[in-house]
Amino acid sequence: GLKAALWLLPLGFCLALLLMYPIGSGDIMDYINHGWLLGARGLNPLIVSPASVADNPFLKYSSGFMQPSSYGPLWELLGAGIVQLARVDLWTNLLAFKALAILSYFASAALIFILVRRRQPGWAWRALVFFLWNPLVLFDLAANGHNDALMLTGILLAFLALEQSWPLAARYSGASVALALGTLIKAPAALLLPLFWLDGWRRMDALSPARRVSALGLSIVVVAVLLLTFYLPFANGGSYSPLTMLQSRTDLFTTSIPNALKMGLQGGGMAVAQAATIARNLALAAFALFYLWQMWQLGQGRTTLRQASFEVMFFLLLFSTLWFQPWYVVWLVALAALLPAWSVQVRALVFSLTAMAKYVVWWMLLFWLFGNNRDVTQWASVYIIFTPPLLISLGFIVYHRLQGTRSLVGKRGLDRGGAVTEAGA
Repeated sequence: GLKAALWLLPLGFCLALLLMYPIGSGDIMDYINHGWLLGARGLNPLIVSPASVADNPFLKYSSGFMQPSSYGPLWELLGAGIVQLARVDLWTNLLAFKALAILSYFASAALIFILVRRRQPGWAWRALVFFLWNPLVLFDLAANGHNDALMLTGILLAFLALEQSWPLAARYSGASVALALGTLIKAPAALLLPLFWLDGWRRMDALSPARRVSALGLSIVVVAVLLLTFYLPFANGGSYSPLTMLQSRTDLFTTSIPNALKMGLQGGGMAVAQAATIARNLALAAFALFYLWQMWQLGQGRTTLRQASFEVMFFLLLFSTLWFQPWYVVWLVALAALLPAWSVQVRALVFSLTAMAKYVVWWMLLFWLFGNNRDVTQWASVYIIFTPPLLISLGFIVYHRLQGTRSLVGKRGLDRGGAVTEAGA
């Protein structure tokens, strides 16, 4: 009946979107290009750009043809396998990559349902609908085929590992493996590793310090071995490292609060390079301070792992991401679904809707109304995308302060709406 429809109707939506050209982003074309470089030519897509090979059959479709891949080696290996199977047919490649995104989308939805049902059975179906029926999630995963869905599967598997009946050390080692695999798809998953390790340290307080160190040390070693195993074959004799790749992307700005700061400084007469440096450093410093504060909250037991994970990603996307894209907010929708607290889910829902508005803003303002005036479009995007979630977040902070709570959801996840998020992980 209704429960079956909650799964089957999104499947129907996905089948329709599977046949849609990916108008929201050219990333899937880059996946195909990188997969062809590795699968057909044996070239390293982490250091070789699609434009480097003159007879690349997919080059004309690539949006980032001058840049090497910024994704993880596990993703590139999967992409190479897909292109080898689909060969040089563009349509077959598009369908294959989008099918992988759709499978990951449903896998993530199933994991959300399982995770919430274990803690709050009465909320499980609402959590499922919150993620599975979200317009941004559907559009960017099923229509545009973003690999964020597969990264999310790794993150959610990490939370599921903590729900098992294994010894604590084994749970956190399993979670670390899942997060490492997510990181090997796309780097942002790595941001959650320190939070998981700190949570493990706190929850192993019954063990001696030596046993806690050895238990968490095992998790760290497992992650290091996994990352080295996959990255070393792509390291090109040491000329490539993921840190170098991440550093190269700190010069990219678009549609973000840091970019608005950069544009404002430039408008005041500051040189472009200096304005970019100031905006970047302020954004990164703010994120570092917020991250440390969340770690302190978690270490003191004033928040939970799920809550801290959501807040870190929310702050990152709202204030500190230099190059913002709508599909990044899919991460927030998934994490918010794990937290049956209205203050969290309203923020994530509003952010997902305003992020999706970027497509309308760019297509209408940039190309139709303002004759390719990017400055106007950038400013309009910042106001439309970031102002509503920022104001709503401030409103919830004031509301909870007036109610006497100490965080957006309250100590140990008690929401003023009556929902308990979770007490352990």
